[in-house]
Amino acid sequence: MQEKLLGLDEKCQNMMLLKFGREVDLKKLENISTNRIAEELKETIAKKDVKYSRKLNEWDVQINQAKQRLLTSTRDHTGRLDTLNELTKDKQDLEGVLDGKQKNLGGEYSGQRKADLKERQRLLQLVQLQAQEIDALKDEIGILSRKDGHILPPTQTAVPPLPPIGARN
Repeated sequence: MQEKLLGLDEKCQNMMLLKFGREVDLKKLENISTNRIAEELKETIAKKDVKYSRKLNEWDVQINQAKQRLLTSTRDHTGRLDTLNELTKDKQDLEGVLDGKQKNLGGEYSGQRKADLKERQRLLQLVQLQAQEIDALKDEIGILSRKDGHILPPTQTAVPPLPPIGARN
């Protein structure tokens, strides 16, 4: 078997000399073919790297555009919120002024109540005075109905005149 292997080796070297003009190291050739596959893989990786770099750049541009839109939208909404805040403050101020004026209106109506109370008191005094006059007139009628009674002229009590209806307030 050893002899057969040596014979085949010699035959292989002779063929290499005929074909290539020199002896070729098969181990180096094997390494070179392995390196060729590695080189092809490196080329494929480089092509894909360029392709993905372009896509990454496109995505970066889209992200920057989205950030710009977000920034613009945020500024717009912040302006609207500031306006809303100012309008709400103005509304609260106006409601405070309105509440104050409504409280003053209540004071005016309470003033009329005071006038009504004064008017009522005056009318009560008038009713009492008229009741006294009625009693005096009843007594006078009683005296006049008797035949022997001495009649004196009626005493005049001062009745205050009533003011006209439109002047009462």
